[in-house]
Amino acid sequence: MTIEHRLQKKYPGLWSLLNKKAQKNLPYGINEYLNKKNYKRKSWKALQIPENYINDLINFCGIKIVGDTYRPDLSAVHSESSFLDILHEIVLCASLARLGPNIKLRPRAGERNRCDISLQIKEITVYGEVKRWVDNWPIDPGKPKSRLIFKTSDSEINQDHSKPRSMELYGKLMDATRQFPKENVNILFVFTSSFGNELKYLQQALLGDINFFKESDEVVLEDDGLFATPEGKAISACYLSRIDSEIFVFTKAWINPKATVPLPSSVENLLKKYDAANLK
Repeated sequence: MTIEHRLQKKYPGLWSLLNKKAQKNLPYGINEYLNKKNYKRKSWKALQIPENYINDLINFCGIKIVGDTYRPDLSAVHSESSFLDILHEIVLCASLARLGPNIKLRPRAGERNRCDISLQIKEITVYGEVKRWVDNWPIDPGKPKSRLIFKTSDSEINQDHSKPRSMELYGKLMDATRQFPKENVNILFVFTSSFGNELKYLQQALLGDINFFKESDEVVLEDDGLFATPEGKAISACYLSRIDSEIFVFTKAWINPKATVPLPSSVENLLKKYDAANLK
């Protein structure tokens, strides 16, 4: 049985989101994912999780909308990482679709941009952007084995130390703000993993360096936090997300106290359905 026939048989939902060319010859990114020698069996088994969410999203939105949205990208996915980015987006969208039927996939967000999803919650339009940022330090052979905790200038970073993870996240978060429409409720859902404390790194990037050592109930927004910048004010909230035992959850939410449009309590309360602490 060819790899294409096996994919068609085991994961018909994913298969339906590929064009005819990709069904005959799987794109490089999917092949890369399925053929990793060190976890080949795990890769095939792990596809059952996004397959379930793909089928859920098709049930919510219909095969035409889901296919039109994701088929071009999935059929030409050029790396394993890009493939996983799309699957995480689908997991998030399918999960939010359960909260309300009026969702749009990759809607326009201003004149030139698109967000990953929008949904209506009690007559409030909420825009969501899904980001997956994997930390390759220190397994990247080109990077030093030591990493700084606090921000520093490029001139101070030498061959013995990598720049702080929070600085990497800050730049990625800044780029993400450009996806959002102005004057709206905008939420970032971030999937990220690290050899360190990723919650602390993200907290540090959003709220400022000094907050790395603070507990969640002690944090205070500092001037060097992304939330304090003009661009960061477009973000109403940021949710640290993950897939835990096949279920989408978030492990921490940061509400932006300086957001142009604050996160409404009705939206915050509804999203608590996926709070990991409430699901234990």
